[in-house]
Amino acid sequence: MKKESDLKFAWNLLFNPGVKSKTTRSAIGAIKFYYSVALVPLVLSMVMAYYVGLSKALPFPLDILTTAAQPDGHLLGALFPIAYLLIGIPLSLVLGSGLYHLVIGKLFKMYKGGYSKPFTAFVYGSIPVVLTYWIAVIPFTRPLVSGAFGLWGFVIEIIALASQLKMSRLRAFGTILLNMAAAIVIIGIITITLGFLVMTSIATNIAANVVHSASNASQGVAIP
Repeated sequence: MKKESDLKFAWNLLFNPGVKSKTTRSAIGAIKFYYSVALVPLVLSMVMAYYVGLSKALPFPLDILTTAAQPDGHLLGALFPIAYLLIGIPLSLVLGSGLYHLVIGKLFKMYKGGYSKPFTAFVYGSIPVVLTYWIAVIPFTRPLVSGAFGLWGFVIEIIALASQLKMSRLRAFGTILLNMAAAIVIIGIITITLGFLVMTSIATNIAANVVHSASNASQGVAIP
């Protein structure tokens, strides 16, 4: 029997996630699957972005920041999908599934198994957006991609987590919310810590300048 190609598997995953998401992969196998599927959308999105321009190639909200892009931004727009599809999304998948494994798997011990299981589920959840990313660079289609396919990817992620980790879909949904809450807390702690360090540095510099100014002023006062 001929082995199903990664692209065909991804296409079938869109319409039959309950069955396809049960397919297990190693972490290396999952990332290879992702890049194999992303190749065709990457080429299509680069071609489309070249003709549409930079601002239409960027995901929301970056597209708003580049609406005044010059006409010569087409080449940069064609190159952006490389960074987004080959680096941005995979990095977010690694970080997101890594946090999920630490919080849900290790801290709360809500499932048994290695990191490859949640990572594979996260990869499956990204497929709808990856396959249709090239549509996003066409004017007026961004809401369809970011909305409908993004939501469907979230649904597939829930189904895939339930399949990979042997839990109910409702429980899988709850673990995603818990993971999001953990991410918000971590980001908040990092933000507060950085803010404190910055404010401390500013306060130290101000105090040093005040002392320096006072020292210069005292040296300039004539002694009777």
